Amino acid sequence: MMMEPHQQDVQLAKQIAGAWARHIAEMPPEVRPLLQQILNEHQDDLRRRYLAYITNDEGIAAVVSTDEARNKLTDIFMRWVGELLTLENITTDTYCERQFEVGAMMERIGLPAYALSRAMRKLKLWFLHYLSLQNLPTQRFADCMRAVINLVDYSVEIREVSYQTSVATHARMDEAYRLQALGQNLATERERQRASLMEWGHNLLTAFHQGDTSGRLPRLWKSDFGLWVNHKADLLFEGASEMDQIVEAINRLDSDLIPGLAQSAEAERAVISEWMRRIQEEISCIKFSLSGMFDARLEAENGRDPLTQLLNRRFLPSLLAREIALQKRGVDHGFCLLMLDLDHFKNVNDQYGHQCGDTVLRQAAEVIVNTARPSDFAFRYGGEEFVLVLVDCTLARAEEVAQRIRQRIQEMVIALPTGNHIQVTASLGIAPFSDDLDYELLLQRVDQALYMAKQKGRNRVEIAHTSTVFVAADKSSGSWLQV
Repeated sequence: MMMEPHQQDVQLAKQIAGAWARHIAEMPPEVRPLLQQILNEHQDDLRRRYLAYITNDEGIAAVVSTDEARNKLTDIFMRWVGELLTLENITTDTYCERQFEVGAMMERIGLPAYALSRAMRKLKLWFLHYLSLQNLPTQRFADCMRAVINLVDYSVEIREVSYQTSVATHARMDEAYRLQALGQNLATERERQRASLMEWGHNLLTAFHQGDTSGRLPRLWKSDFGLWVNHKADLLFEGASEMDQIVEAINRLDSDLIPGLAQSAEAERAVISEWMRRIQEEISCIKFSLSGMFDARLEAENGRDPLTQLLNRRFLPSLLAREIALQKRGVDHGFCLLMLDLDHFKNVNDQYGHQCGDTVLRQAAEVIVNTARPSDFAFRYGGEEFVLVLVDCTLARAEEVAQRIRQRIQEMVIALPTGNHIQVTASLGIAPFSDDLDYELLLQRVDQALYMAKQKGRNRVEIAHTSTVFVAADKSSGSWLQV
């Protein structure tokens, strides 16, 4: 069975990491200390040059548009270069995972694809410049440059694989989000595609009985249904096992059964009936897989959690990326992320059962929706956790909203299906947008704030610390070394 694209990419990254490990094992022992020495002695120069590069490059500056953001990105770069030369106690898998995450982070930030390769070219030239000042023997100089090139390029290869994987994933997610936002009705789409499949089957039989057996019998891949499978279904049902079954059935029909039916035109009735039976059997298998695929994802792809009717968390990355883009364009003036967790919810499920737990979740969701504005976005994040995106919102207002939600949940008297009445509380964390480069960092901060609220006794609201601000380096050094 063919691996999913993401699995293939991870496998490729691991192969590259294996080549990196072999290079490390073969590196002369005196090379790395010399490279580390150059980095330690001239890291201020490297920082200035990188900062000047991302400041002066129009494509990067459009994405990383403030001094604070540029300093954050520069600090990430400097830390990465340091780790590149720190090889003790790092396994091949750990190295691979780190580089893979850097590539995904760059794509989430929205850096242009060329930014990585251009920066790495400049980094290698920077090492070349300082190595040339060391007055090294020819062989030592060659060993050092070989080490620099390989250390950088193996990392870049993995990061580019990750970057492209992330681009493809987000493209699918964004399209699914767009379709949902336009109000696509998947129940209607399911019936439309079932009808399209049946229409193709009718056209096939009509063409055959009219004597059109000269190789022009309609192929399913070229029908409206086949085009939908090939161009749209994968966006809506990424990773669904039913998709593989449908594709395999279409291939069997087009490459085997339809040509076989065409060749049997002059055969006995029993032979023709057997070809017809096999074709109808494949059509039935496609219908069954199609129904299962739609049924399994109908609620999720409609954008709603089936229990609470809040937005599904799979759309949260697309929404956060969009909100961050609005901040960069100056369209809005900040937004806040609120994360809520029902306290001791496991005890509710254990004592009263999951049906009662579902009742609690539904009523908590109602409180969140009724407290938020129509322009805000409420998500079921998982289990008993919820996320609320408060758009165009100050921290002060976000704290007011969080406190109202906390108080209203505390005041709820919930009638359970068992006849019992219970009350619950909630802990909440708030993270204001703080020129975050990456929405994952924003999610980490709000998660830490929620953790802090639970550590401090629950039934309270805590605010996340803003991201660390690094002091801007002197930009007077100009751009990187040129070729």
